[in-house]
Amino acid sequence: MRELDRAAIEERGIPGRTLMERAGAAATGAVEQLLASSGPEPLVVILAGKGNNGGDGLVVARLLGDRGVRTTTFLLARGRELGGDAAGNRVRLLKGRCPLVELTEDQDLDGLESALAEAAVVVDGIFGTGFRGMARGLPARAIELVNRAARRPAPPRVLAIDIPSGLDGGSGEAGGEAIRADWTVTMGLVKTGMVRGQGLDLCGRITVADLGFPPDLVAALPSEVEVVVPGDLARLLPPRRPSSHKGDYGRLLIVAGSPGMTGAAVLAARAALRAGTGLVTVAVPQSLNPILEGAVAEAMTLPLAETPGGTLSPEALGPILDFAAGVDAVAMGPGLSRDRATGWLVRGLVRRCPVPLVIDADGLNLLARRRRVLKKARSSLILTPHPGEMSRLTGLSGEELRGDREESARRFAREYNLTLVLKGAGTVIASSAGPLWVNLTGNPGMATGGSGDILTGLIAGFRAQGLEDSAAARLGVFVHGASGDRAALRRGMMSMLPSDLLAEIPAVLNRIFPRNLPPAG
Repeated sequence: MRELDRAAIEERGIPGRTLMERAGAAATGAVEQLLASSGPEPLVVILAGKGNNGGDGLVVARLLGDRGVRTTTFLLARGRELGGDAAGNRVRLLKGRCPLVELTEDQDLDGLESALAEAAVVVDGIFGTGFRGMARGLPARAIELVNRAARRPAPPRVLAIDIPSGLDGGSGEAGGEAIRADWTVTMGLVKTGMVRGQGLDLCGRITVADLGFPPDLVAALPSEVEVVVPGDLARLLPPRRPSSHKGDYGRLLIVAGSPGMTGAAVLAARAALRAGTGLVTVAVPQSLNPILEGAVAEAMTLPLAETPGGTLSPEALGPILDFAAGVDAVAMGPGLSRDRATGWLVRGLVRRCPVPLVIDADGLNLLARRRRVLKKARSSLILTPHPGEMSRLTGLSGEELRGDREESARRFAREYNLTLVLKGAGTVIASSAGPLWVNLTGNPGMATGGSGDILTGLIAGFRAQGLEDSAAARLGVFVHGASGDRAALRRGMMSMLPSDLLAEIPAVLNRIFPRNLPPAG
């Protein structure tokens, strides 16, 4: 972003004050959305530092004042310390007679504390993406007061401009006090620190403001990390032809289920059907077949030989391979159990499966001690581990993975020549070539058993429809998270069930692929 700012200003002649005005306008629009649910004459408190981020905050204060919103702005510096465009915006704010209080190190913060107690919205413009290290002195005390106000029974909503103050925009770490935002409006591009480490907890909702940077400048910037966005996904699947039939939309085999975990197979199958897969067949131990047939009327079943414990037997490998020869993709793992005999089947399927293979859950657990077999795979692989499964696959501790999720995923994908979906907040999609992708949809309400089975069904369903591995993974992860966000709005995060996501998938897909909606009337 620093290079993009420089190139836009110096090479294309876009004035810095114009970029600052656009940034302030974007943040102002978000504040107005937050104020929509406030009472009469709400107060907005703006905290502005002495850099460009503070200049953005001063623009917000002026624009809100022009629209009749009651504001108080606290500048964490003396006016003479400001320079460039920020100084110009301070002068414009004062001409509009909007309240501006200059704070210095030797002052107490009673006035700020009183304003925060009344505020409906707090706008954080203290530090920007250039911040490194630890917030100290006056900024640290101001940040602490904002976070304390956010813990009261009727807290203000906190909106961060570009990045929460105190958060390192590169590493995603906060060495000391950092703003805990409800919403971050970031400028131009998402910063890597927002989707790793503490950034995942501090940023809240993230939206990207378009400041009008020339597209060719953005495209020319080298970047190994991309964010999954609907605009890119919309090009992945073509419109459905009126003359098409179920055979045109993929055949998928799901190898799943064991006693006590039949629901995993059900959820994966339903998700694949919701993804638009033409034909879905679920391969299960034969004793579970009646349950599956009753639970998913739209899917077919393939009852197979089982062990004395009711799990899939090694004898099932031959029939699975025969059936796989006539499908477009195979998913393996949901509810499969960790039976040693089933592990033999899993490894055999990895080595001999003739079509793309999506592996999740117990499929991964059964491979953890024999992961070298992944290098002998006949077809392409998509692995979808959660952090615990990733730890077993790599031998890394949970702490080691948390500290380096992106690089761990990238390294594993390249070593084993596959696509890896490392689940969790800010799900990471890595492949053996190309950029690493980070997904921003989803919420903590999805942290419940069964959510991962739905993701497996979605990714495998899109893969069966002809998308290449990375594209199927990106689309599946985005749809999964966005469906969870819709479910959270309807049910609340504490009460969500994985099956609630299934009901929201159609609306999410209609938003991404509106061309597939029938004509009105």
